Amino acid sequence: MDTRQLPGVKVAGNKQRIWGATLYDFYWVQPIPQSPDILTRLGGSRLAAWAKEVGEVEHAKEEIECAEAEEHPREVFPCDVGRLLENRDPSIFTSRPLDHLDAFSYTESDEESEQYPDNKAYTFQQRIPFHLLPEKLIVHDDGDTLRVSNDDHRFSHRPPKRIHVYRLHLSSHVEEKTVAQRALVQKEHADANSEGGMLFVPSSLETPDPSLSCCATHDAEAIFAKFSKEPSPPLSTPEAHLYLSSERVIGRGHHSAVYSAEWEVPRTWLPSFRPSVCEQCVARVVLERFKNDMPDVEVDETEYIGKQISTFLIESAAAGLKHEGTNKTEMVYEGRMREIDVDVQWQGPGTYCEHERRRSNKTTFRTLVSAKLSIKHDKHLKQEAKNYQKFPAHFFQHWSGYNIVPTLQDPTPIGAVVPQFYGYYVPEKGDDDEGYLSPILLMEDCGTPIDIDTLDIDDRQECASLLFRFHREGWLHGSVYPRNIVVQHGDIEDWPAYRKHSDRRFRLIDFGRSEKAQKGDLMIESSTVQQMLKVGDCERVGKLGRPPGYGLPFLPWPWSKLSLRSQLSLPSAYG
Repeated sequence: MDTRQLPGVKVAGNKQRIWGATLYDFYWVQPIPQSPDILTRLGGSRLAAWAKEVGEVEHAKEEIECAEAEEHPREVFPCDVGRLLENRDPSIFTSRPLDHLDAFSYTESDEESEQYPDNKAYTFQQRIPFHLLPEKLIVHDDGDTLRVSNDDHRFSHRPPKRIHVYRLHLSSHVEEKTVAQRALVQKEHADANSEGGMLFVPSSLETPDPSLSCCATHDAEAIFAKFSKEPSPPLSTPEAHLYLSSERVIGRGHHSAVYSAEWEVPRTWLPSFRPSVCEQCVARVVLERFKNDMPDVEVDETEYIGKQISTFLIESAAAGLKHEGTNKTEMVYEGRMREIDVDVQWQGPGTYCEHERRRSNKTTFRTLVSAKLSIKHDKHLKQEAKNYQKFPAHFFQHWSGYNIVPTLQDPTPIGAVVPQFYGYYVPEKGDDDEGYLSPILLMEDCGTPIDIDTLDIDDRQECASLLFRFHREGWLHGSVYPRNIVVQHGDIEDWPAYRKHSDRRFRLIDFGRSEKAQKGDLMIESSTVQQMLKVGDCERVGKLGRPPGYGLPFLPWPWSKLSLRSQLSLPSAYG
């Protein structure tokens, strides 16, 4: 029976069969009577689902309870660097809780301004849907970087800075997809209900010890100020700027060169800058209503009106862009309430009011990406861009937990397989009067090439798992070398200052030779991967390796009393 179809089996977005939230959620299993000599591993939720299906739940009660309590897979999103770029949020750098800050009286000191400068550029790691990729790219080229050549000494003096205009070039099937994406965003916004608002309770209604979760009142009446509907999310990005310098080269190959570049893009791409409503503006409108409609209620115009016991009932996820959490807080109010509509402006970059003076009205920010260029007549860059647009979505996604990916025997983290794709751009007018201009492939900067001899067995298996996941979707990489596996340090969820050098995360790069392939070709490349990374059948026992199963936290599934109908039994030892 295919346990993938059983209820309760937990699977991440990549649909790999064996998933566990932690290393302790995997178990050793021995199939009997079909394969009594085989020892394999399975996830707890899969085993629990099988036990329930065959009616064998008495012999592993604790393990089934653990499997049911195991966290579900969740997609992991990058930290919101918008809080670093704009607010310089002290809670990110200190232990002081954000809730204890006075958001209305914040002013930036000279010391803070120096510590968190505006021009600090962070690596961009968010995924951007195709329909929001910039349609026009203004390229500021310092050093004639775009005129890629194998001759590194073609200039006797440094060329002047130049500006070139590029256009986004997408495959035809992706262009059709962007039309559908925009239509979906518009429909979701049209169908969405407006639930945003603020609750104001006059002092005569407040309890002696008001709770954030519930506020019981007397016979008086509270005010719920209901906002207008949130503005429609953007459906496109007309223009962005790219700043290239010949001095910021990351690497060179026979056909291409990669540079670190600054990409100036809209702030509305970041969760921090989605539309919001100013609390003080709402309070001012409510104050006017109090004066006109409730003359018997005493209001001190010098104080903040009432006590807000309900924050915005608005999810922070921007349409078309997914990110961590929702910032949604729901409060319960018990008592009489009058709902009023308030006409206040939704705010964002460029439209912040006087109360939000701590926030900049800049509409863009600079971030770091990798820009890959190619020499004239080379076709690999264009093919690589096409491949990025064909890859399944889960190649770009990070997920919680671990997978066991055949042909490996041990769990590995479920990070993204490939860098984020930020578009393929071609010169608007082709080559100019002075010669060749390279197309530009923009992507996430995922680190530096690995040195296999410095990696431990866990790192090598994680690298191999990326290629095996690549193969599982029928993709042949075509250029399996250490230089095409890169490493960066720290989890994407962590703030840059908190990322640990000991936390190594890997990604595949260079897909100019990648293609869909037959099983035989995939098996040959799989063998190459195992030899190169010393994993699987080629794992060495000794200084860099250890026998399969040694030192792992796997637990035996305690089913020694199960009937043969379950076809599972407890092995006598770990193997």
